[in-house]
Amino acid sequence: MSMGCEKHDLLSRFMASQGESYTETALRDVVISFLLAGRETTSSALTWFFWLLSSRPDVERRIRDEVAASVWGEDARAYRPERWLDPDPAEATFRPESPFRYIVFHAGPRICLGKEMAYIQMKSIVASVVEEFEVAVDGGYTPRQVASLTLRMADGLPVRVKDFRGGN
Repeated sequence: MSMGCEKHDLLSRFMASQGESYTETALRDVVISFLLAGRETTSSALTWFFWLLSSRPDVERRIRDEVAASVWGEDARAYRPERWLDPDPAEATFRPESPFRYIVFHAGPRICLGKEMAYIQMKSIVASVVEEFEVAVDGGYTPRQVASLTLRMADGLPVRVKDFRGGN
């Protein structure tokens, strides 16, 4: 950075925002935090999601139907934020859930900076997998929790993945 190299990745931007005040130790800690927070939490959440989804074929079908539909509509390129509101005029207001309701990302001044990125990643992974594959968990499988920074599933989630269109 000090040699005039301008990069636009997250680490380079962080370094530039700190000027010369960052230390290698602080920089290492930031990188480790991003890697652990981003990978561990998202993968754990997806593991638990697919386990829960395996017990609800009706929900899986609704997700698959939604992914398969022209979700954005005929006017996908038009700026119409009201498309996400309830069509009933009496209820046509956006009411986001309280960030304190789902505390995994915390809320208030200590809210997770990667919350929105995690949601985007998880939604796109779920949509991609459910659209193409059926993820089947053995009905008798009961996961064990591992106490760690995130609530992980011991030994992962044993699944059988089948091509949704009938293949293996």
